[in-house]
Amino acid sequence: MLGGTPVNIQQMNLIKMIRCVVHNAPCETLTEPDFEQIASIAGIHKLSGFLFESLPHLPANQQPSAEEQKSWKQIYRSLLVRDANQRYEFERLIDAFVSAKIKTLAVKGFSVADIYPNSAMRTMSDLDILYDEADFDSALALMKSLEYQAGSVENGSTDHFVSETGLHVEMHRSLFESRMPDAAKPYLSQIFSLAEEKRPYQYALSAEDSYLYLILHTYKHFIYAGTGIRSVLDFYFFKELPMDRNYVTNRCKQFGIETFLREFEQLSEVWFSGAEAASVSEQLGNYIADCGVYGTDENKLHYEMRQVSTGRGGSKLKYILRRFFLPYHAMKSEYPVLKKLPILLPFFWIYRAFYALVHRRSKLSGEIQSLNHYDSRQTDSISELMQALEIHR
Repeated sequence: MLGGTPVNIQQMNLIKMIRCVVHNAPCETLTEPDFEQIASIAGIHKLSGFLFESLPHLPANQQPSAEEQKSWKQIYRSLLVRDANQRYEFERLIDAFVSAKIKTLAVKGFSVADIYPNSAMRTMSDLDILYDEADFDSALALMKSLEYQAGSVENGSTDHFVSETGLHVEMHRSLFESRMPDAAKPYLSQIFSLAEEKRPYQYALSAEDSYLYLILHTYKHFIYAGTGIRSVLDFYFFKELPMDRNYVTNRCKQFGIETFLREFEQLSEVWFSGAEAASVSEQLGNYIADCGVYGTDENKLHYEMRQVSTGRGGSKLKYILRRFFLPYHAMKSEYPVLKKLPILLPFFWIYRAFYALVHRRSKLSGEIQSLNHYDSRQTDSISELMQALEIHR
């Protein structure tokens, strides 16, 4: 099957349940529903908030058990609390940055969650804030004063922080990331100038630019590890907003991802409005339904194999060499000192290999296991899907 195995009946049941919540309408008859399995799939795709909301819409003869309904209600309540806590902390952070006269621009996060029927339905693993790189020292000092622990800082263009309560915050000095289209770099480098100043030092993106960043961010994940049902739902809600469609389409043409946008939006219509599926939509849906919200390690392997392949399938030896000897552009992102001292590249290759052997044994073991079970036919299948989406990487 091109792109993945067919969407199974429980995955499709979950999509039907989400659809009825989106349209506030009675749910279609489910096909042999296994509510325990449906709840598990919802968890994998970070869509558990839709379970409880779907209950009033389900057919009277297709209701989960009282115990399952109680569990869904508890999950929903916990998501409401999480959402409120994240919103409070977000406002506290932005107020602190404004007071310190550090320019900020929030991306993803609530700009996406707030277009859902209830923002608690769209969970966030972290908060993402763009700031001016010139304010790095001031921003680091401010986060520490707010009792955030620094994770990795000066690693690439993103600084990671964790609060005492476990809230993760990613402070971005640039929105352009590896595996985004190179043509998008000039656009993202000027994003502050495209944003609206809500108050001094606090900026916000228009609906169009919020959507464009979501598209680029989704693209980055999709071509590497894959992305899940929630991403397609994000596209659906954004697509329904009043906005300048020509602006979005023309930008995507400029980035070389117009087909990617069109097929994702078409799939969102198939899943959440009941439109008829075209061939590519079906293939894309098969692939996404099995990915989970953050993709899979197996898909990462297939991506790497596509990069070293000269024909169909991929070379395991080339893959191993690529993993151990990352190219300079990737290494300098992981070890910023290489920007000033590129001559140290061989030393950091050795350091990285020993670090993985000592500190990342379980991850390394999982990668070796995936390599042992590698099936080149699946790489070829994914490659065909990427070609259908006009993705050439």
